[in-house]
Amino acid sequence: MIYRLKNLLLLLLWLSTADVYADIRGCVAVPDKDAEKLEITEVQLPEFKERLFQNDLVELQVSGFTQKIIENPENVYCYEPTDPRFAVVQAYYHATQALTYFNSLIDALDTMPLEGLKITLRERPDKPTSGTTTPHKIYFKFGSPAFDPSVLAHEVAHAVQFHLAKAPSAETLALLYKLDDQEKGEREAIWEGLANLLAAFFMGFSQVGKFDYPGIPSDVNSFVRFPDLVPRHRNYLDTAIHTKAFAERYPVQAADWTNLIADLEKKGKADLLNQPMPYLASAAFTQPLWLAADQFGKQNIEHLLLKTLPALNEPVHYKSFIRELLKQAHPFENIHSFLKQAFQIRGLPVEAS
Repeated sequence: MIYRLKNLLLLLLWLSTADVYADIRGCVAVPDKDAEKLEITEVQLPEFKERLFQNDLVELQVSGFTQKIIENPENVYCYEPTDPRFAVVQAYYHATQALTYFNSLIDALDTMPLEGLKITLRERPDKPTSGTTTPHKIYFKFGSPAFDPSVLAHEVAHAVQFHLAKAPSAETLALLYKLDDQEKGEREAIWEGLANLLAAFFMGFSQVGKFDYPGIPSDVNSFVRFPDLVPRHRNYLDTAIHTKAFAERYPVQAADWTNLIADLEKKGKADLLNQPMPYLASAAFTQPLWLAADQFGKQNIEHLLLKTLPALNEPVHYKSFIRELLKQAHPFENIHSFLKQAFQIRGLPVEAS
């Protein structure tokens, strides 16, 4: 009898909590219908579980905030776009949306979904929004509370990569530290390019970071060809420094990059500036995949990418990546033929088959 009463009390408590966290609304920044600018709008937020801004998929944490979000009896969480608390609502909404989308793709692989992703937010208004992702954790620094949701989607895509790809052994991790600059560049381009591509598919437009990096977004639909027509670090930094919209929005970052160029040249390390910029050089393979999605169906290409991830062995490089991607595409003759030709045109290493 006591056991039944205890269960009844727990059920009533759960029902009361569920009722409290039902029909939650909040204000977020979303791209307009033409993806030209961000608009502030009130949306239905994903239901909270156990506490504010936590559900089965994501859990928000903050660092250095002077104002805390307290529970609102009306279940409406709207703040000014300049208020750091806006970033909590923004991250909670967009991260849950992105991970729900990616999990729907993962489900088709008959693989367990990614859940329990922790996101720590930190305000850094003098520099563009950026993130660092480790398994099940994202450390996200935002330049504006109403940050670009495509940048967050890029970091969630990195979490998906960790979830699906093989965990490297201790020996492999040691090997990664010994890669030369060329090998490091290829490896970074592959992982960053794939994250950009998945984020672009989710967002529905090709320019990842277009709202927080004015003038220098990572466009998965740009033409890159090796060994020429490859964006270099110097191109990227110079463009940012001399792009008025970027320099006015992030004067500290523009000054840092100006000093970086001067410092590298002074120390005789200008060759580092001539190395390919991984976020942009990756378009050599992301553009063919973006165009293939338009021609053969986005879902087909998304599934192709997610099936390729578990098959990659670190340290990954262009040759092994292209080989595995085309192997996964082989059952689909039209997609395989299209990608193979597009990769060859762009100077990527395609093995004879």
